[in-house]
Amino acid sequence: MQSVAGSASDDAVRTAAWHVIPLLAVGYIVSYIDRANVGFAALTMNRDLGLSATQFGFAAGTFYFGYVLFEVPSNLALRRFGARRWLARIMISWGLAAAATSLAVGPVSFSTCRFLTGVCEAGFYPGVMFYLSTSTTAIGFTSAFPYLVASIGMIAWSFHIDRSRAYLGNYVTGCAIAAGGFALSVSVDSLPIMIAGISLALVGMNSCRPAIFSLLPRFLQGAAAAAGMAFVNSVGNLGGFFGPYMIGWLKDTTGSFTAGLYGLAGMLTLAALSAPLIKLVRREPLSAGST
Repeated sequence: MQSVAGSASDDAVRTAAWHVIPLLAVGYIVSYIDRANVGFAALTMNRDLGLSATQFGFAAGTFYFGYVLFEVPSNLALRRFGARRWLARIMISWGLAAAATSLAVGPVSFSTCRFLTGVCEAGFYPGVMFYLSTSTTAIGFTSAFPYLVASIGMIAWSFHIDRSRAYLGNYVTGCAIAAGGFALSVSVDSLPIMIAGISLALVGMNSCRPAIFSLLPRFLQGAAAAAGMAFVNSVGNLGGFFGPYMIGWLKDTTGSFTAGLYGLAGMLTLAALSAPLIKLVRREPLSAGST
């Protein structure tokens, strides 16, 4: 009877995954395109709107102000109103706000549109993580699923995280690889090496996410888990403001993006070095099989 019940449960989870995961994958891809597309648009948009690199970095970064401010409230609302309704609200309002960016005519209106887009999107990633963590234990794989089209390495790493459950170790390794990738991308004046470095950086950064969000449920449960995931994600997304602003300022100051990428490498190195400090506040030992 127990095996039959377990089989039925597995079938239910599998069926739900095939209905839910593709839609969430599309949402992740759109999220990635939305954030990356602003950078591509800057190639001609800055001239049309009269933006300097610093002004663009500040305006693009205001997205994360809205994202951070409304991240925790959004995830708590998801728990209150249900994932289906709240995630639908996020995606609809997020799409409308992103489309409104086309109406920007200068630095103020562009900043306002990006801020509102951040407000509307707030809670999407941690909300999905919380929803999946209450539905299935395969967080490592499902959080990497949307990047299947971008990198086989991310998927392979996600499987490794799921098998080893060494979440902290994989987070530290991901940060270190991302830091090395950014440093490599500007260390040599070579397009192939630059592409290889950026690819490594993307693999490392995106592989950090399933590791850190799989670690959180070991500390927090219920509403605390929802708020905790949102809080961690919102604090991390503060870099979404300071990063573009810093890189834009360094570009205007030095005439090159090299210093900015080295700065990103330095911050990721700091993240890798500071993450093991969690051992100081966790009560039980962090063994390889439990983190």
